Amino acid sequence: MGKPYIVSKQVGMATWSFGVGVLQNITISSVNLSRTWVRITYRSTSTGAEIESVLTVAHLTSSTNLRLERGGTSKACTIEWAVYEFDDSVNVYRGSFTQSAVTVNTSVTSVNTAKAISECTFMTTSVPTATQQISYTMLRDRLTSSTNLRTNLGIADANSTVHWQVIEFTEGASVANYSGNSTTWPLDVVITAVDDLDKSFLVFSWASNGALLGMCSEDLLSCRYTTSADVVRMEDFFAGAIDKLYSFYTVELDGDDATVDRGYDPVAFGVNTITPGVDIVSSAQSMIRSNCNYDVFAETDTCSNALELMTFIERMSDVSATFQRLSNTVASSIAWEAIDFGVEPEDTVLPNIMNYYYRQRSV
Repeated sequence: MGKPYIVSKQVGMATWSFGVGVLQNITISSVNLSRTWVRITYRSTSTGAEIESVLTVAHLTSSTNLRLERGGTSKACTIEWAVYEFDDSVNVYRGSFTQSAVTVNTSVTSVNTAKAISECTFMTTSVPTATQQISYTMLRDRLTSSTNLRTNLGIADANSTVHWQVIEFTEGASVANYSGNSTTWPLDVVITAVDDLDKSFLVFSWASNGALLGMCSEDLLSCRYTTSADVVRMEDFFAGAIDKLYSFYTVELDGDDATVDRGYDPVAFGVNTITPGVDIVSSAQSMIRSNCNYDVFAETDTCSNALELMTFIERMSDVSATFQRLSNTVASSIAWEAIDFGVEPEDTVLPNIMNYYYRQRSV
């Protein structure tokens, strides 16, 4: 039997109503906390720029309870959550802290950095001004050593909570970690070529490097593979020299039957939903994944509210995923990846939207 594979999967959808609720407890079937990876995607379902009411954290408080939390109630939102329990080749470590400084270093259990990735969810009770929205929203996380997780936020926030996970694949996958900063975009980062692009996916995060970033979607940064196995491209639309920190992991699966399917699909002006085809083996074991960094940028001189342009991944079947947005006033494209581990039992499949890139184009 190949590894890693999913032992159990639980998925669901939750909502935040306008003016109601900052905490939800969701009862789940019992899982092994040390093997379980929690993921969420979410989007605003009402207009406005109140990021504290959108940013949502998800964390396990016990083997049978998933908790969702946010910092305010001034927006309605929809959340898709997923709890994936893996076999014994995957170790998951977790914790939480306050991002009380622009840079925070957190000690973690020692892991093999050639096999491990990090992922964070973030919330705040602060109410940013219009010029601070993105600075309060985008959190970069990366492993700087086998025992240290470093996070960066554009503005130190004593009212924030970061929930982190470190996922270590002891078998069946190899990982490389790249990070830096730039004021020039697009930026092509030359990486050590992966052996097979069709077995590799990206995990990406970024943050402002001191600049105040407001609600303009053209300030947001995206990340994707080019057609080359040794180049990863990051880009925004804004022409200004804004300093941004980035970090991404390349994760390459080792299994002979493992595959990563990807596409780049348009979303027309006036359309809110796209369901791209995903070329994977049908299986009950599927996984939703996207970067909750929204990867949105606008080709327009007019600032758009970035929160209204968040892409949201709905419940995914074995062969498709649905992407949604609130604003449909521009044409867009979404790049997606779907991961198939290609292992037993039942040709275990991990259709896994690892990164979405949502590009606005003026029409």
